[in-house]
Amino acid sequence: MATISTDIAQNIDIIARSNDSFDMQVTITTSSGSAFDLTDYKIYMEIKGTSSSQIVKGFTNDTGTPYSDSGSLWNTSAISLTPTSGIISITESATNMDFGKGTYKYTIKLKSSSGKTKTWVYGKLKLNDN
Repeated sequence: MATISTDIAQNIDIIARSNDSFDMQVTITTSSGSAFDLTDYKIYMEIKGTSSSQIVKGFTNDTGTPYSDSGSLWNTSAISLTPTSGIISITESATNMDFGKGTYKYTIKLKSSSGKTKTWVYGKLKLNDN
């Protein structure tokens, strides 16, 4: 029996420290290994508790509603792009990484200008005690 999979997401676990600045860079490539052009893409990193689907913290470059909530849940300045190189940089201050030690789930999703959304990276985010 043949199988077709449209799931392109990669499982990558991250370890960081609670109440420390968070800096991470992800390079998105095509199946042939060349840089994926991120021009006109919105990026979303959602962090959720392991036993719930509720977002604990979100990082994005989307400044539209509902993401522009004054930084209480979503930080709209945490993600910057080097679009033609496929590079996503995620930077968050120590102050906003204060949601406690423990293990969380995360996803990094890309949304095209035509509205198509794909999960590219997912996994566990472990925050060590400060």
